[in-house]
Amino acid sequence: MSKPESLSHAAFTFRGPVKLVGSIVGVVALFVGTLIAVCWAYDARQDRNHTMVVTAVTPVFKGYEENCGGTQTAILQPGAQPQIRRIRYWKNCATVDVVLSNGQEGFIVMGDGDVRINPPLP
Repeated sequence: MSKPESLSHAAFTFRGPVKLVGSIVGVVALFVGTLIAVCWAYDARQDRNHTMVVTAVTPVFKGYEENCGGTQTAILQPGAQPQIRRIRYWKNCATVDVVLSNGQEGFIVMGDGDVRINPPLP
């Protein structure tokens, strides 16, 4: 008795090229994802190179930054120099994530109070 012919042969005619295209798409997606992550990490590192000096009483907030406000958790006095973690530009404002000298974290809304950032922001 002879073996029955495989009916699935025609269904997989393009298996090789489809597999190749899928592999190429996967490699490109991995490359693009890695590139985006590296660019983000570089930007965050550049933000930490800035220094800040408070020149007028400035509130520090905790909460949802995108709304340009939150719960006020501290007030910085003139002469304070918090560490900058991240500078973010939102639709309605810019915020600066900071770490205070006591280790407390929060953010400053640019325009609330007065700070000098070096090198200056664009």
